[in-house]
Amino acid sequence: MDNLELFLQGKADTTITYTQTPNPAMNVPYELTVKGFKKFYLNRNEQPDLTTEEQLILLCASGNDIYSTPSNTVAGIFKAREIKKRSKSTDEAIQKCSEALIGLNRAEFNIRSSITEKVSQKRVHANLLEYYLGVEKAMAEYEQLQSSILAPVINLKNRILETITRKPHLGPPYSQDEVERGRREWEQFRLEQGASPKEPAENVLKRYRYDSDFVRGSAFGYLYDTPELSSISEEYATSTIALQILDGSAFKKAAKEFSKNPSHYIRQEKEREKTHEEK
Repeated sequence: MDNLELFLQGKADTTITYTQTPNPAMNVPYELTVKGFKKFYLNRNEQPDLTTEEQLILLCASGNDIYSTPSNTVAGIFKAREIKKRSKSTDEAIQKCSEALIGLNRAEFNIRSSITEKVSQKRVHANLLEYYLGVEKAMAEYEQLQSSILAPVINLKNRILETITRKPHLGPPYSQDEVERGRREWEQFRLEQGASPKEPAENVLKRYRYDSDFVRGSAFGYLYDTPELSSISEEYATSTIALQILDGSAFKKAAKEFSKNPSHYIRQEKEREKTHEEK
């Protein structure tokens, strides 16, 4: 690890910070800071320095993986330490961390299932509203045709088709009851959405489906963007890193990557310093 020690000597000014997102289990977030890939702080309280193994794991954390970022890795190191403190052995620490991950999976499943049920209900409602827009459009077209000079010709053609096919072709495409149901449904919907009666119905429906004036993602996908799910995702990421630290796989992977291409990390540091100077 001589190369690692020489490399880290030039990174004394590097600071990596992790701030926990508030969540139902802990609404007072904590902050972790690592300076120079060595000094470690919980809020402002100094912790034991990072070990050589922890330094290498943090150094090799990259932004290519949205979960194994340097920031999340700092949290994973802290979490691994805390679990190990409360465990009699490494095996027990690994088991505790694994159980925590299972619990997080279960919590995420329950929350997502509840949201999925809401999304399903809203999809049905949105499809019904869209259907009533179709009813309104078809009735408007029918009334326009009936008021045109071509109405007698069109009605004669429909009378002939009705005789040949023995299926109704005359009269409006929808009953007045259905038209009234659609009108009432849309009046109530506009009221719930706080939409003006003059605003185009298509715009109101689009905003209902996408929480935006633009189509983005899937309909009602924004309902999954909740603080609870974000918190669980964050906890899962940092707990996964903690587990990999506890079982030794994180160090093995980092040691292999660093020994394979140490110049990559030197270039990475130079680019970081250049960016820092430009700011």
